Amino acid sequence: MNYYSKLLPDLLSHSNGAIGRHLNIKNRPLNDYLKQLLSSSLGDKNCLMGDVVFEPTFGWQTAIPTLDDLIDDLLDPELIKAMDMSNGEINQDYRFPKSSRPYVHQQEAWRLLSQKIAQSVVVTSGTGSGKTECFLIPILSDLISQQRQLNQPLEGVQALLIYPLNALIASQRERLDAWTRRFGSDVRFCLYNRTLPYWGITEKSNQVLDRNSLWESPPPILVTNATMLEYMLLRKTDESILSMSKGKLKYIVLDEAHSYLGAKAAELTLLLRRVMLAFGVTSEQVRFIATSATLGGTESEKQLQQFLAAVSGLPLNRVHVVKGSRYIPKLDRGNLQYRQATYQELQTLDKDKLYKALSANQIAIFLRNQFIKENNITQPKTLLSLHQVLSSHLHEPITIFDTLQWIDLLSYAKSKEGQAFLPLRMHVFHSILNGVCNGLIKQDTLIGSIYTASRGVYESNKVHEKADLQFSI
Repeated sequence: MNYYSKLLPDLLSHSNGAIGRHLNIKNRPLNDYLKQLLSSSLGDKNCLMGDVVFEPTFGWQTAIPTLDDLIDDLLDPELIKAMDMSNGEINQDYRFPKSSRPYVHQQEAWRLLSQKIAQSVVVTSGTGSGKTECFLIPILSDLISQQRQLNQPLEGVQALLIYPLNALIASQRERLDAWTRRFGSDVRFCLYNRTLPYWGITEKSNQVLDRNSLWESPPPILVTNATMLEYMLLRKTDESILSMSKGKLKYIVLDEAHSYLGAKAAELTLLLRRVMLAFGVTSEQVRFIATSATLGGTESEKQLQQFLAAVSGLPLNRVHVVKGSRYIPKLDRGNLQYRQATYQELQTLDKDKLYKALSANQIAIFLRNQFIKENNITQPKTLLSLHQVLSSHLHEPITIFDTLQWIDLLSYAKSKEGQAFLPLRMHVFHSILNGVCNGLIKQDTLIGSIYTASRGVYESNKVHEKADLQFSI
């Protein structure tokens, strides 16, 4: 039960110890002063660890129909079979059983992207909410349906998936492999970045593994980044990709859209114009999909809509925002015997009784409600803000540790169905090493001089962030 209340002090202690070992200060008075400075507790002004943020992680709202119910209406039956993977031959992490119910925002995205008149979508939702499935499933469904009608392997790029980082490109390999392996060479994909070799060492029917194979027969799905896309538009060797894909491009996916700011957004806009010209399509023929972490508020959603409209050249009425919504279960009356129970009384209860007790407890409900706004919208809270409101609510002084123990209790308790009373994700921050040095300098008395191994003597307000700092008195 003592999770956050143990983890955070341990993290702070290990961080402080690591800094002391890294600096390796030989001067005893300075070393003692540094230890004293770093001994600040959580919540103190000079604490190395910044204010911790707790994010509620209630589950996402699920739709009523199952995947099986959506066959022919939105999704191709062969894709449902491939995702179900009931034979167990493929990585079960990517199994999407046909009996499961998708999230509401996933179904909404599928409906919009399946319309005959091309519609574009911004999917804004939190981590773990299935944003990738929002665009990948309708794309695969369309390609599989096409292949069955043509009765031959698909050739030419129809879907461009643009990721800002190579690590994100690589992360899609297993998922694409799992869902396309059933179709072999009929529906292929390629991860095209600088690591793609010119000649293939191994062969895989559903994945293009070298550049020469890519140039000979471009697959319908090309996963790449903006830099590689720039090269592809310029290099003679990549010309066959464009010529064999003329008029076929139907989908452009921009993952992590919130990372394109200012000049990067302008560069992306110009790049997409050149891409459409090179592929011989217009913006009206392409379904643009952008994914973004939840930025919060109606105004942010409007900005995302305007962003995609601007980079795609589409009017606002052709761009739709699909937002993931949390499902926050309502609490029943609980065990009223514990309505005014203290932490000491509650923490002695076994797990089966704890959820019922918290569902009636005034303090537990008060803390849970701090994370929930109107219309069942969740909001993150900092540890210090929770500590302040809890102290005020209890009308008595409490420590940061007391607040963490309450958070432990609430996140530990689960209903019979396995739903946590308050599921949380913790975000931890601490100052960089340079912050510690500044902390030493900004005290009432300057302690010694600060030197660097390669840059000579620095004034106290000009310490280089990356310098190898040495202290002396």
